[in-house]
Amino acid sequence: MTRSSLRAAFFWGERMETTEIGCINCGMRCQMEILHDGDTIHEIRWNNCPRGEQYAISQMGLPNRIMEVPLKVTNGAYQYVRAVTVDPIAEVSKGGLFRQLREVDMKAPLRKGQIVSLLGVRFRILENVTTK
Repeated sequence: MTRSSLRAAFFWGERMETTEIGCINCGMRCQMEILHDGDTIHEIRWNNCPRGEQYAISQMGLPNRIMEVPLKVTNGAYQYVRAVTVDPIAEVSKGGLFRQLREVDMKAPLRKGQIVSLLGVRFRILENVTTK
């Protein structure tokens, strides 16, 4: 999550904006502060590892997320199965993807860990689904 603050900082004589962001890359959950001028990042503060810095840079551009989604199952013991994207997807495209996935039916049986490709996105199945 990013939150732009109303505070402004001066960096090399220029007025900069400060954005606070919580990193989700590891268990440390660093609360970082990004000093930037629009799209130009000048400094990242309070990250405890290089992964945090890369996360902050990616979030200031086009945020990508690993998404968990329910997938519809036909002829299965359950009507839906939980799945997670294998690769991060752009946060701006997730709404359209979710609408399109409502129309897609997976066929049972499915096994935990199985990778399926739907609409150009790879998903990892999170639970076993047997046939009826």
